[in-house]
Amino acid sequence: MINIKHYFSKPSTKLKSIPTPYLSTSVVNVGLSALILGLSLTLSGCGGGSSTETTSTPSVPAAEELPAETGQVMIVIRDDEEDFLSYDIEVLSIDLVKVDGTQVSVAPNTARVDFIQYTDLSELFSMNSIPAGRYNQISFTLDYSSASIIVQDEHGDSYQASAQNSDGDAITTFPLSLVLADDEPLVISKGKISALTLDLDLASSNQIVSFNPAIVQVEPFVNVTLGSDDEREHRARGLLQSVDSDNNTITLAVKPLRKKQGDFGELTLNVDETTLYEIDGEEVVNADALATLASLALDSPVVAFGEVTLVDDERSFIASKIVAGTSVAWAEQDTFRGVVTARSSDSITISGVVLAPDDRAALHSQALTLTYNEATQFTGFNQQSLSDSSLSVGQHVRALGDFDDEQTFNAGDGIVHIKLSQLTGQVVQISPLAIDVNKLNRKPIDSYDFTGTGLTTEQDADPNNYDITTNNLTIADLAAEDWLTVRGYVNDFAQAPDDFTAKSLIKKDIQNTIANFKAYWAAGTDSVTIDSDTNQINWDESNARQKMTLRGVPQNLANDKVVNSIISEVEQGRFAIKERGIGIHYYAIYNDFVSALNAELTAGKQVKQITSKGSYDESITGIKALAVSVIIQ
Repeated sequence: MINIKHYFSKPSTKLKSIPTPYLSTSVVNVGLSALILGLSLTLSGCGGGSSTETTSTPSVPAAEELPAETGQVMIVIRDDEEDFLSYDIEVLSIDLVKVDGTQVSVAPNTARVDFIQYTDLSELFSMNSIPAGRYNQISFTLDYSSASIIVQDEHGDSYQASAQNSDGDAITTFPLSLVLADDEPLVISKGKISALTLDLDLASSNQIVSFNPAIVQVEPFVNVTLGSDDEREHRARGLLQSVDSDNNTITLAVKPLRKKQGDFGELTLNVDETTLYEIDGEEVVNADALATLASLALDSPVVAFGEVTLVDDERSFIASKIVAGTSVAWAEQDTFRGVVTARSSDSITISGVVLAPDDRAALHSQALTLTYNEATQFTGFNQQSLSDSSLSVGQHVRALGDFDDEQTFNAGDGIVHIKLSQLTGQVVQISPLAIDVNKLNRKPIDSYDFTGTGLTTEQDADPNNYDITTNNLTIADLAAEDWLTVRGYVNDFAQAPDDFTAKSLIKKDIQNTIANFKAYWAAGTDSVTIDSDTNQINWDESNARQKMTLRGVPQNLANDKVVNSIISEVEQGRFAIKERGIGIHYYAIYNDFVSALNAELTAGKQVKQITSKGSYDESITGIKALAVSVIIQ
């Protein structure tokens, strides 16, 4: 018998329903984080708050300062990489430097960030104030001393990895100096919200050297963009302060990541008739939700998902989903995320596990057994009749409860969240849709045992012919062997066929999908040249190790496609040059970036690595890039 623990107590103090504006000139700093993937930090230039200033010598020329009035900046950290299950490190500091050398600390509190969580969303970090002006440098300090880096091999086996530099030495702290282009400073001015995106590029920053022992060679590469990624879902976490049912707003005291202490300011969420709610382990209908929230105790934990919109220079957080009360891992609760890889009766095996104990940093478990009882709540947005049957093979789950040891997690009287799952594979049959699955929730399909998933043994899910319920989704333009990414939910255990219910279908092809490209050169190799007429970057592909992939598609397309050039036709993109010991220089304009790179090559420097994101173009046998990062030596 499992003892019941009061994870969250409710004092008698109730919330008052009061009107609250989203932002005013007296509010300091909003932070929305994204990655890996993704932390964001929004700052108001209000001349007060917890920011600190020091003086340092700038490495770029000073420019005329703006008046010291109010303004805001959103800093976003994000990432995107499939070989990592967790990339949990400390962010010690984020400092902005004005063109006159004044240094402003915008993240004075150490934050532990698992960048893998931010591949598809951003997270609100804090609300601090900074002086208005022009900023052209960012200091970004990472700490790998207690890093939890979990890597996954091609078979789906996961390993806790150690981080080393290129000399094979263990990494502790890693300071980075980021320099913006002279004509592209970050401008903080009165009544305006500026956005700055910081992207810890795991593909550029890491090479997995081995799995046994698991070693990752690290050379952090943080990309920076003047602007925010408004296409990503955003997440805000905090403690409930007030509910205004007249204006459909909810105000939080921001508590980013898993922080429980510290003042990170306030944020007001906007909700509407489409917002979904889970409160104290149960879905609540929209009409009753604000009243239910208002009945919670002051400082009840809340997590919101949604989008940030910009209207008349004002950013508003529009919440699409709200999770509150005991549904949030907060007071004396452990949590984990992972996928069901096997099930026998009530014995549930979870693999690819990242554990977040209440009182410790994230831990890795190759596999664990999930236990539950009649008091366990099963939840998931817009789903029907959820129960332990929803824990079928392949389902992505997150649970709240007690971490007994590295082999057992007891959901007990806690909550099991049935999360959106994602698979990638090739079309076998169009109608009804069937897929030869390659990866399910980023794990190779060979990691799963589908025994028991069907109504009979003969009807167990077959990953080579995986049946998809498509409902009203469009399938007319599909053809056999097309690559698809499907998002949705695994059907109940012992109930297949069908095997999976789709909520969205995304066709993957090299013409219409962003390709990620990466090339390495050995030291002393002079292979990269620049065409001065076209500003096209060229190289001899025979001297390089190259990989080009579409996200979720396993093939290295560089094995079949010639890739030996990069050019960009976008007016503004994300371009960077890094030199060890010097720092990272950023450019919004491709031609400026190429001119700077050409100067480095003329001075005798060599390209060690290129990573790029864009579309493959057969006519140039290369990438038309939206972003390019180059490491020189």
